[in-house]
Amino acid sequence: MSRGRALKLGAICHLPLLMGLVVIRAVYADDAVNYLFSSSAYGLAVYRPMTIVLLVVVPAALQATVVAILVRRWLVQHLDVAAILAVALLLRLWSIDWQLPFQLHNDERAYLAASMMSWAHGDPNPHRFINPSVMIYLDMALFNLLGGGLFETFRVFAEYFGRQVSDPTGMYLVVLASRSVVAIMGAATALLVYLAGKELFGRRAGLLAGSILAVCFLHVRNSHYGTNDVAATFFAAASFLYAVRLYHTGRLKHYLWAGILGGLATSTKYNAGMFIFPIFAAHMARQKGIGLRSMLAPRRLAPLVASYAISAAAFVLGTPFSILDWPNFIREFTVQVGNGPRPWFGQTILPTWWMHLTTLVQGFGLVPVLLVLLGVLVLLRRSPARLALICAFPAVYIAFMSTQQLFFARFDIPDLPFLAIPAGYGMEWIAERITVVRYRGIAMAALLAIVLVQPAVFSVQSDLISGRPDTRVMLDRWFSTNLPKGSVVLLDDISDLRKAQGWSSFSNLEVQWFDPRKDPASWKSELRRPLYLVISSFGYDGIRRGVGDLSVLPEMYKPTEEEGHLVATFAEGYGGRSAAYSLDDSYTPFWHVMEHERPGPTVRVYRFD
Repeated sequence: MSRGRALKLGAICHLPLLMGLVVIRAVYADDAVNYLFSSSAYGLAVYRPMTIVLLVVVPAALQATVVAILVRRWLVQHLDVAAILAVALLLRLWSIDWQLPFQLHNDERAYLAASMMSWAHGDPNPHRFINPSVMIYLDMALFNLLGGGLFETFRVFAEYFGRQVSDPTGMYLVVLASRSVVAIMGAATALLVYLAGKELFGRRAGLLAGSILAVCFLHVRNSHYGTNDVAATFFAAASFLYAVRLYHTGRLKHYLWAGILGGLATSTKYNAGMFIFPIFAAHMARQKGIGLRSMLAPRRLAPLVASYAISAAAFVLGTPFSILDWPNFIREFTVQVGNGPRPWFGQTILPTWWMHLTTLVQGFGLVPVLLVLLGVLVLLRRSPARLALICAFPAVYIAFMSTQQLFFARFDIPDLPFLAIPAGYGMEWIAERITVVRYRGIAMAALLAIVLVQPAVFSVQSDLISGRPDTRVMLDRWFSTNLPKGSVVLLDDISDLRKAQGWSSFSNLEVQWFDPRKDPASWKSELRRPLYLVISSFGYDGIRRGVGDLSVLPEMYKPTEEEGHLVATFAEGYGGRSAAYSLDDSYTPFWHVMEHERPGPTVRVYRFD
């Protein structure tokens, strides 16, 4: 099939969609038709399902058929790659709208706030450099594209399909699009890992490496956030792919592309700057057998210098006000660097290297970690140069990060593509040891299942949890249903209960915040009754960092427990129980993913009469 004919057929596929739009216009133009379609028993049972098929299922199925016919030869040859991409994308887009229109991720809100302020004032300077600017500019572009009146059109369509979408912050579509872009970049990273593994060790090793990253729990979980960790890792993995290519060819264009993509990675997240080490390792591998004087000759150094120079230009392209607003940039960058030696509130105090290791066991998988060690040992004997190329990023990165006290599980995300490749190679080495050909396929399938079962189960569980209402969302609904207008509510200031999260009930309540560390009996200064006081495990377990008897509240919360009447509890664990506490479970669970039924902290509501 020619491309021109495929495009014509693709356009024809959307005729049912256009016909459906006419139907929707008729529904909202006439009250009687609206009632017939949207509210009557026959409409709910017949017309609405038929319209969903007409607008969504039929065009999508026809379009997918045309695309499959157009690329059928590629699909036949790369069906395994397509399957890896499909699984990676499915796991990352599943529950991508978690908790919307609530915005419970603090970093998502920070990027959105900076992008909105820049857009509103017509000022491209974000005036915020705690993180570089690529994510801010992405959100700004999405806000220009999707903000404003387009949401009302979206709301009408959502309502027509039986989904009520309230959006008190006006950012539903922007957040959804930002998360979707990150999810697609996350899935594409699995493709980059496949390509790099293939070029280093062959197609099967690449497929195995791509499969490991496709279901990697930590990567899947954070691909649901409109933040910079997964996006920076995508660029770092792309830079590494070109480092692999310059390792094989030494061509200048590969040096340049490795530098450009690495610069963009650093302009997305500062610690992705470790991309310089794989480029250096690949460059040095090309100099094997050459004397030091020849190695330092300008002709040989020029490609490396050009790569680093263009990476700096790419960084400035993504964060231009690092130069144009240099004093502010260097001040906030220094603040960010200064955060490293201090643990975060609620962070468990353990040796940082141990937290990195246990994070990889939890988020990458125990068996994949063991395969990484196997792959490293085999490469140490077979190809030290390729081992140096693969390990240049994660070895330097983990060594540096282990000197810091600040730790979040997401800090290990940039390492994941570099670890998936030796893990895939380790599986390939095991496959080579299977000498009976007729059993090789069964043995490899069994091994793959053993390798992927932990990360796959954790990823699916995480997606299921994310799709259920957060305990804070349940609290907001309880407020709306049970509290009369004007009720006085005190919220624990350290429990991550913030107005900016999009609480719909706050407009009808008089909400105040208190800090139990400074005023444990804060309700005594508020004379109006009844008064409701809300605390959560993000506060009281954060104070003790999840250590000790979690069934007993810390001392500063005792006055609340003793004098208040507990009127409502919203727990995140199965059976209405509280799950174990971890700072990394703040948005969607990480350490205790199998203990959670839903995201969020345990929330307790006390009433004082």
